[in-house]
Order: sequence, then C-alpha cells, then structure tokens
Amino acid sequence: MQQNRKQNTIRKMTRNTSQAQMKFGNDSDGKAVCKICRGTGYAVEDIVIPEYDPVTPVAMGSPCPICKGRADLGEPGFPRIFSEADMTKFDFNAYGGAAGLVEQIALSFWQNFPKWEARNKGLYIWSKTKGSGKSFLACCMAGSIQLKHRKTVKFVSMVEYLQAVKETFKQGPEVPSRIWGFMNCDLLILDDLGSEKQSEWADQELFRLIDRRMCEGKLLIITSNMPIDSLKCDGRISERLTKVCIEAAMPEISIRRKQAKEENSKFLEEILGA
Repeated sequence: MQQNRKQNTIRKMTRNTSQAQMKFGNDSDGKAVCKICRGTGYAVEDIVIPEYDPVTPVAMGSPCPICKGRADLGEPGFPRIFSEADMTKFDFNAYGGAAGLVEQIALSFWQNFPKWEARNKGLYIWSKTKGSGKSFLACCMAGSIQLKHRKTVKFVSMVEYLQAVKETFKQGPEVPSRIWGFMNCDLLILDDLGSEKQSEWADQELFRLIDRRMCEGKLLIITSNMPIDSLKCDGRISERLTKVCIEAAMPEISIRRKQAKEENSKFLEEILGA
C-alpha cells in the first residue's frame, strides 16, 4: 500500500510538472522565462528511490533553485535581462557612496513590505540620467518581495500599458485581458512614466489605473526620468502619486554606461591577449 501511495504521488507530480511546462513553455515576446524550469516553478530530475525501485529512476519535481517555486504567483513579466532580479543582485556600492538614502528606502521597502502595504505607500524612483539603474532596482525589489512575502508582481512600461489598453478595446470583453493583472496584482512596476505620448486619453487611462490601485490598497513602484512635480499630466494624477508614493532620487550616475565600458575593456584584453 505504501508503495502504491509513493507511485501515485510520483505520477501526480510528474503529470503536474509536465502540464505546467506545456502551459508556460518558451517566451517569445522578450519577457523573462526561467532557464531552469521554463516558468513552471519546478525543476525535474530523474532520481532513484531505493524503497520504490532500486534500479529505475523516476522523474521528481522540486522547487526551482532559480525562481524558487514562484510559478503559483504568476510571471512578473520582467524584461529578459532582469529575469533573475532580486536584491542580492543589486550593488549599491557601484554608486560610490552616493546612494545612501535610496539604499535605506529600498531595503526597508522589500524587507518590511507589509508595513508599507498597510500604509498604502509605494515608491517613485527617478533620475534624469538614463541607465542609472532605476528599472533594475525596481525589479530587484519586486523579485525579493515576491519570494519573501509571496506577493503577485507585474512589470509593464507606460507605453506598453497604453498599448495593452488599446488591444483590449479591439479584442472585446470576451477575450482575456492583461489589464486585469496590472489593475489587481499586489505590486505593479510601472516603468518609464513620462515617456508616453501626451494626450487626454493617455491621462485618462493612467488616472484610472492609479486611482483603482490606490482605492484597493495595491502598491506601485514607478520609475521615471523626472520628479512627480515635473510630470506633464493631469494634476489629479500627480496628486495621487504624491499621496501613494515616496519619492526616491537615484544618483545621477549611468551605471549602464560604466558597465558597458568595463565590459568592452575586458573584452579587448581577452581578444587581443589571445
């Protein structure tokens, strides 16, 4: 009887893992898919279980060592280059001591997320310098929050969000909409606010998103190249952002440019020294 229970458990685990693999598969739109479990949340290995069969290996699933079994929380949709983002990957030392305050805020936000959530306070991360690490920091915080606090997380750029709204209008109400996820996830990263083409319709949809999340107590991490007061948008939007977000200014240092120069120098040393 014990053998039968083990066999049924193994079959069920293998079947569920296979179904998950079929459901998620490879991602073709540039979004992050775990290289180990392909988004299923489980790594499958062939293991010999002596008390079941001392010779024949069986497929066993265990939480993925990379995404640590977060498949049940859904795919956050991070850009592929940030697919494994969490706070262990972010290096505040790269700013040469200039990121003291934003480091304190970021650490508090992800470590004490329930306290921020209880007060309905998110983050507005900005700097004028492109490549300063705003989006990467947002993804790192969100990735750690998802794992530590078991929260649903979504990432979308402002331009992509407006495009998704347009697609919803075209498809009609009978087609599942991505907008629902952006409206209702526990934590939404709204990336590059202020980069969208300004219009009354864009303001209307942005206000609808922020107001809905504010009323439902759903937090935001927003990144932008300008402070809230400089946004060229409906005043109701900036008022709500001021209410639900703590502004955190990143150092005006392009980490992306710095890393690119280091990578290029390292490449030349390797290729010319070969």
